[in-house]
Parts: sequence; structure tokens; C-alpha cells
Amino acid sequence: MHESVLQRLGLNAIGTVTSGTAAGRVLHNLYPARLEFPGEGIDREFASVTGVDLSGQVVSLSSGVRPIIALIGRDVMADWILIYNGVGGLVTISF
Repeated sequence: MHESVLQRLGLNAIGTVTSGTAAGRVLHNLYPARLEFPGEGIDREFASVTGVDLSGQVVSLSSGVRPIIALIGRDVMADWILIYNGVGGLVTISF
């Protein structure tokens, strides 16, 4: 998750992890987190998520450009059926 979002939420780091990036090895903070889509029945608690810099990463929508604040991995989506409609700009999730 974008570290500045985690910090704005008032979360305190609970540890660190080193990852390899294009810029070399980087130390990242770990934060407790929960992913919830109200009304969709998706609610998952995480022991930790990695705070990273996603500055400048955006997605273009018909309503404008929005910043990306989190990347959801295949471990989270393992029980989902995900349909991506590129032409319509839609993503459908079922589980």
C-alpha cells in the first residue's frame, strides 16, 4: 500500500522488510491492515502489509485520473473470479 495513505490513517509501523527494486535493495515499513469492500462481503485482515511509494502511479477512468493506493496480489484474489472487460473499462469480481 502507498505508505503516505497508511500514515494518514494514523497506523504505526510494526516492523520492516527489505525488498529488491529497480533502484536496488530498499527497506520498507510493515503495517497492520484490513481490506474491506462494504456491501460486497469482502473482508480480510492482514498480519502486515508493506508500505511502498506508489507516487505517480495512476489509473485513467472516464471520470478522470485516480491515484493507485494499493496493489492487490494473487494471494488475496485466489478465491475470486475476476473478469476484466478492457473495452468497457469494467472489472467484475465474484467469490
